Amino acid sequence: MTCANVLQQLRIPRSPWAALVLAFVLVALPTSKAAAASQDPLVAQSGGAVRFRAHPKLPWKNAAVPSRLKVGSFVECEHGCQIVFSGGTATLDPGASILVEGPRFLRFPADEEATRCDALSVIDGAVRLNRPEGSAGPLVVTTTGEHRLAIHEGATEVRLLAGRTVIAVESGRTLLARGPLWEEVSSSRIVEISPSGVLSHRSRAAAPRWDLQSPHHRPIGIATETPEADVAVSWSTPADATTQELTVARDKGFAQVVARVRVPLDRHHATVALREGTYYAHVKATDRDGTWSPPSPPATLRVARIALPESGFVTAGGTIVIAEGTSLRLIGTQGLEAAIGNGNMLPARRDIVVPGQDPQWLRLRLAGEAASESRYLVEKRELRAEVTLGPKAPVWPVEMVEARVRLRDPSGRVDPTKVRPRFTVTVGQREVDAHFTYNGDVWHARIHGKPIRGPQLLQLVVDDGAGHVLGKGYLEVVGSGG
Repeated sequence: MTCANVLQQLRIPRSPWAALVLAFVLVALPTSKAAAASQDPLVAQSGGAVRFRAHPKLPWKNAAVPSRLKVGSFVECEHGCQIVFSGGTATLDPGASILVEGPRFLRFPADEEATRCDALSVIDGAVRLNRPEGSAGPLVVTTTGEHRLAIHEGATEVRLLAGRTVIAVESGRTLLARGPLWEEVSSSRIVEISPSGVLSHRSRAAAPRWDLQSPHHRPIGIATETPEADVAVSWSTPADATTQELTVARDKGFAQVVARVRVPLDRHHATVALREGTYYAHVKATDRDGTWSPPSPPATLRVARIALPESGFVTAGGTIVIAEGTSLRLIGTQGLEAAIGNGNMLPARRDIVVPGQDPQWLRLRLAGEAASESRYLVEKRELRAEVTLGPKAPVWPVEMVEARVRLRDPSGRVDPTKVRPRFTVTVGQREVDAHFTYNGDVWHARIHGKPIRGPQLLQLVVDDGAGHVLGKGYLEVVGSGG
């Protein structure tokens, strides 16, 4: 239908201006509806079923993910979900429910005009509200007794417990309506609203603290064969804590989280496998109401790369085992300091020579950060070869030399049955062929000789395959004509 037909049916005189206005209205109407729909809250993420209904007496319906929610929808998340409003998010814990309200226009202190605000009510459970800095308007939340919160920026948690509301500001700026006035909620205090609507305040749970003296605290990990290593941190939490969580991120603002670990209350340390690089960690704990404490100060974590000498290895407990006379090579030393034993911390060098004393502590830390010191025990490998040769003064080529080699490791660090040694047999300056077989940690060979003149010295050298000698044996052999 043309604009002229519409003007005729509506009995509006035809004119260029009338046609232009009508065309604008026809185009703008569907666009306005689309714009309004695009501002409806969006179910963005969910760990399970998301249900909604338009009235408490109506049956629940399942919502798709993603999907838009209409104003007036009651929403419940079975396993938690995230709902995105224009410029902010509401993250619902498992079982939590909210009511999506229409936008409101409210005037806050220092505002000349009313501001458009997205609004919702917490019906049950815990909801974490996040409003990015620079958003157009705050997110308004109605709680017990029609009390209202306005989250202007940052994160705030609202938890409804048996009719009682607990409010905790994690960061940013949140206002609480007290009659016609708005007052800012301190992040160091917890606001409680009783079922009858009475407000009270209490101190927030203290943030956990890092336990730098704990043997479990080792924030610098060393990667060897793969670019990944374990870092370990330890902390202390308040006695009444009910949950504790470690978060590790690539940035100090914790926007790029790489690990989030819930730790049982019977231990206060955790180990996380990370790839080479620098990371940051903090710990939070919940109080009796499930409200999170402020995070601990961020701790810097680092995974450095160490090239072990051939035949060197790191035990499950983090002890570095190397053959005698070898050294370690540290790859990527920028920003690291190192020391051996009780020596002074100095900028880490590429090659780390371990003195003859055994064992020794390799100490690493981030430059100037004593709290990041991490210790690794360096032990010399105790793998040895016990060599037995006989009979005494065998006559060549009439008699054969019986060789027996037993591999032993008193420390228990190395399984001798898995070692494949190399054997070198020489008589004088000449190398002699010998074929060894093994049974467990014992190797045997019968060495056949060739005619020789006079007595000569037979030497058997056993090494680990990388050139590090494990043991030697000597035997005098004589020629049949000598």
